[in-house]
Amino acid sequence: MKWILPLAGAIALAGCQTTEDRADRAERLEAEIAARQGAEVDRICFARNVNGWRALGRDALLLRESVNDWYKVDLAGTCDPEWAFNAIGIETRPAGSSCLSRGDHISTPDAPIGGRCVITAIHEWDEDAEIPDTPEE
Repeated sequence: MKWILPLAGAIALAGCQTTEDRADRAERLEAEIAARQGAEVDRICFARNVNGWRALGRDALLLRESVNDWYKVDLAGTCDPEWAFNAIGIETRPAGSSCLSRGDHISTPDAPIGGRCVITAIHEWDEDAEIPDTPEE
């Protein structure tokens, strides 16, 4: 039951974020996706190695293949990429395949309640694309 205190702290901190802060974050995320998301692809082949990842909100994950090749993976399910601190799990079909495609699964074992998501789409991602400034209201 030691995990309750860190979880309680995270929930308390999340509660401190105002509705305006969440709206600003969502707007920045939408601008980043609009600027950097490229064409949809059928699969990405990693030869069984993912060289990095980062969360892109709760419903998407960025995966890095080689040094500078990034892909946005759209997700549906109970995983939470924002909790993928140390590891993510990748389940391909057929098992052991070196390519990731729609219908495969991502899991986030570090989440307080572990989750598993299905990949609904994969897009090329331009990590270096400039993100336009969002207008201030």
